[in-house]
Amino acid sequence: MISAKAFQLLPVALNKTEEAFSGFLYTSKNTFTQLKQKYNVQGDLFIQINGYVFQLQGENGYKDDSIAGSKYVRQLLRMSFTDKIEAAVFALPKDKEYRLGVLDIELDIVQQQGSLDRIEMNSEDLAPFLKRAYSGQFFRAGQIQLFLYEGNTYLFKVTRTDVLSVGVDSQQVKFMGGGMLVDETELEFSIRQGVNQLKMKNASTHTASIFREDFSFDKLGVGGLDKELANIFRRAFSSRRFPQAFLEKYGIKHIKGLLLYGPPGTGKTLIARQLAKVLKAKPPKIVNGPEIFSKFVGEAEENVRKLFAEAIADQETKGDQSDLHIIVFDEMDAICKQRGSINSGSGAYDNVVNQLLSMIDGVNSLNNILVIGMTNRKDLIDEAVLRPGRFEVHIEVGLPDEGGRQQILNIHTENLRKNEALDYDVNLEELAQITKNYTGAEIEAVVKSASSFAFQRMQNIFDFQKKLNKQDELKVKRSDFMNALDEVKPQFGIDSNKFDLLLKSRLIDFGDEFKKLQKILKNTIDQTRFGKNSQLNSVLLEGDQGSGKTSVAAWLAVECGFPYVKLISPETFIGLTEGAIINQMVRIFNDAYKSSLSCILIDNIERLIEYVDIGPRFSNAILQALLVLIKRLPDKSQCRLLIIGTTSQYHIMKQLEVVSCFNVSFKVPNLIKPDEIKLVITDYLTTSPQSQNKLQLTQQQEQQVNIIASQIKNIPIKRLLTLLDMVGAQEKGLNIDEFMICYTTVIMNHL
Repeated sequence: MISAKAFQLLPVALNKTEEAFSGFLYTSKNTFTQLKQKYNVQGDLFIQINGYVFQLQGENGYKDDSIAGSKYVRQLLRMSFTDKIEAAVFALPKDKEYRLGVLDIELDIVQQQGSLDRIEMNSEDLAPFLKRAYSGQFFRAGQIQLFLYEGNTYLFKVTRTDVLSVGVDSQQVKFMGGGMLVDETELEFSIRQGVNQLKMKNASTHTASIFREDFSFDKLGVGGLDKELANIFRRAFSSRRFPQAFLEKYGIKHIKGLLLYGPPGTGKTLIARQLAKVLKAKPPKIVNGPEIFSKFVGEAEENVRKLFAEAIADQETKGDQSDLHIIVFDEMDAICKQRGSINSGSGAYDNVVNQLLSMIDGVNSLNNILVIGMTNRKDLIDEAVLRPGRFEVHIEVGLPDEGGRQQILNIHTENLRKNEALDYDVNLEELAQITKNYTGAEIEAVVKSASSFAFQRMQNIFDFQKKLNKQDELKVKRSDFMNALDEVKPQFGIDSNKFDLLLKSRLIDFGDEFKKLQKILKNTIDQTRFGKNSQLNSVLLEGDQGSGKTSVAAWLAVECGFPYVKLISPETFIGLTEGAIINQMVRIFNDAYKSSLSCILIDNIERLIEYVDIGPRFSNAILQALLVLIKRLPDKSQCRLLIIGTTSQYHIMKQLEVVSCFNVSFKVPNLIKPDEIKLVITDYLTTSPQSQNKLQLTQQQEQQVNIIASQIKNIPIKRLLTLLDMVGAQEKGLNIDEFMICYTTVIMNHL
């Protein structure tokens, strides 16, 4: 707190004209000495009146208990010659930074000598002069001071002050009542509007401080986006630190539009909101895209104009000295759709795009605005909006890497760590490794979910009438995070539920051919991960129906261990139109390109393209989209994609050029040799769902297996397992006659 004690003084006029230029307030020498002694002041004596701080001097010719200042100071402090004014001794605060870093002043001329129509002043000469004249004095916004310079009398008005940076980690805080002029202070000059006699040369030669010094992105909850933030600062804000005259000299213009795009939950909206906080600018206008539109014709365009109205008025009155105005559009794709793509009758969507473009880059375009747009669908935005001069800076906010995920975890567990609520067995580095392809929002959800498991231990969820046991301190354990990871699945992760269904029955090793296939397929994983020429790797598995293609493909997809694994299957598209199916497939592939390692399983391709033998007929639109997607390389060189396809109609797929799109194709073999059939039947009979231990076949059972294996030829493995289920081989025992009847019937039906 400021240490001060109040006393009263009677305002009087100055005795000497030159005292008006000094910036001091005056009293008698006797009063000056008494005040210093009474309040034990060492050095200069500062007093505070109505929130303004002045240096007090003692001079002869003034009565005791009086105070004198220029008429401008008396007007500022509301001094009257008839009433005493209350003042207080001001002690320089030790816990606050009071030295000025920036002092913006507006110049006016009071009295001119000579007959020049216009006086040109050089800021590089004026700034040192004012520092010498008023060094060590306090100034605050609204304060007015007379000064004499090169024979002319001028007036300056303080328009803005900002103290020196205290730094993010400093224990000091900023003094909010102005500050003291020091050698480090940067002076910024402007001419009062309507004053044509003055012209300022090099009016703004200093770099502008557009960011708040005590700002820290970590403290505001933005993590894992260091690269994106660096690009934003370089492209959008670096030029705004330089004065307009400097930029005009080199023909450089400010960036006016910034587009943040990427998957949901990666931090686009968070970046925009925090950028608005870090900048020394007008409070941002944040608009959700659809809010612009109205049922009344022309009102949508009016809403756009209202957003820019304050910036227009500010630029007209202040010119280059205008503050920065920030407008944030969330869901940008809802506002700036491709013109002509929507037939709304009134053309409202097209008109909004046109109005927005004219405000940003029209004939009377503004120079004091920064428009930030955010979208998950950059491809839907009109190309004219994205060209240079408009939203020319495009920053992709993608999935965080391992270091970024650890930053995000640090941010969201900070309070848990501070209050010792995070158990010792929780390793954030381990969690960062596990949470591949999690967005920032999903990582936050993991922390919340883990906390909920910890809360569950502190209460009985079946008895809410029972009081909480507050003696138990909250402890979030590693097991809580593991449970949370099972509960919160990443959007760009693995379709674990779908693949669990496909792999509910384990793969049966039925011989050398199957082992060879497994080994080759495992090699494709390493090829995709490490191959120099395998950024895109595609494998087609073909074979008869029931040969286990889907199971083998699902096994390969899960075995690869890639962070992004998705399934494209016909059953998920039932009831959708061609366009909707194509859009779903494109979305899955586009999401895959956002991950460093991805795998997509395209199951049952002939059903996906709606192929039927009668005709034959198929969906050419889906087929062509599939052919393009399978051959399309990932957008980024560091991204690698493995595509696995399955088909039971190999020759048809070859005619439709699907086979040629895949790098390699492998046949999933049927059970041909008696030994292979014997292995599968034996595995079926000796494996029990209730026990993990293998059962032993009796001698009679072995003979039955040998007889069946010798009579069966060329059968898909799933068909054989189905036959064994039909005769209840595991429950009732294997009956050869019953099995052969079923086998003959099934084979005849499949001829």
